[in-house]
Amino acid sequence: YFIFLLGSSSALSRFGKGREMDTGKNDYSLTVQEAARLYGISKQNFYPYVKDGEIDHHTVKRGSKTNAKRIFSSDLFSFRQKKKKLLRRPDKRKVISFIAAKGGVGKSTLSYNIAIRIAQHGAKVLFVDLDQQGDSTGALTGSFPLEQPTWLDVHSKKVSIKKTIVHVNESLDLIPSTVNLSKLDQQIRIKIVEENPSRAVSKYLNQVIDDYCFVIIDTAPALSTLNTSVICASDIIVVPTEPGKFSVEAAGVSMDHIRKLSKEYNLKPLSKIVINRADTRQTAVLSNIATLSNVFKDKCLPYVIRESAIAEKAILEQKSVFEMRVKKSMAEDLDSVVRYLIGMDGKN
Repeated sequence: YFIFLLGSSSALSRFGKGREMDTGKNDYSLTVQEAARLYGISKQNFYPYVKDGEIDHHTVKRGSKTNAKRIFSSDLFSFRQKKKKLLRRPDKRKVISFIAAKGGVGKSTLSYNIAIRIAQHGAKVLFVDLDQQGDSTGALTGSFPLEQPTWLDVHSKKVSIKKTIVHVNESLDLIPSTVNLSKLDQQIRIKIVEENPSRAVSKYLNQVIDDYCFVIIDTAPALSTLNTSVICASDIIVVPTEPGKFSVEAAGVSMDHIRKLSKEYNLKPLSKIVINRADTRQTAVLSNIATLSNVFKDKCLPYVIRESAIAEKAILEQKSVFEMRVKKSMAEDLDSVVRYLIGMDGKN
């Protein structure tokens, strides 16, 4: 039932100042082969678009190696626009949230890397960081500016949601988090008499949602009032879990909560468990994966994300796992999850 992917994937790079000096932009870049694969056609069929100038490409020198043609994600987005093939799910679902009752399951690492990978696919992505720890904000911006408006200021009606958006690069925008966001859940509960908590996220998100192909929401590990609002605003809910001793109980608590809210508010989200940080060399871990599969059946994604030290190292270097120049089993696993979530693998 579970699919373990082996092999290697093409390197993707994010250019900072060096790229800005050359093009005036900051973006993710892909090889022609990678762009063709993400677009769903062969390199041979894709290359004429590059050769004829229909899609912009840039020549990048890699040390002493031959110069290579690379395509920026924003150019791939423009190409999709021109061909009227924007990256959208067939069912139009676009808000993907990450919810977990238990901490330490790699939720923020998953949401951060998945948001970047979707952007690399040529989609315009908004990342909403609603976890007051702000790990994703720090990885994307390199700082935690307390004066930066967050969702707390939006809900307090101090600023519009557009004022909170930080432009990370041509493919990815961010609504950041700071420690002040820890006050948001209490604020929503205080206003519960005058405002339905189920709309505390969706009514503001709807003001900008048409500007993006996908919205990724990271949350704090809790079944809070804020997370109730996030669930009510979501089209797809990802519940990360580790294949540990108490994984069934932890995932079950989150899935039961989602089921209860779906019934109460007449929601129809696509909710899936993703097994993360799995050391598949251990017999006990494989046994726990089988147990999760048997208990939750089709609620479990058929992809397991293998444990890798690369995830933490990538965040410390302000990169995604797709940009690391080492063996990337986690990147391969994540790519399969991304293709499922955005409807590119034909399985949903």
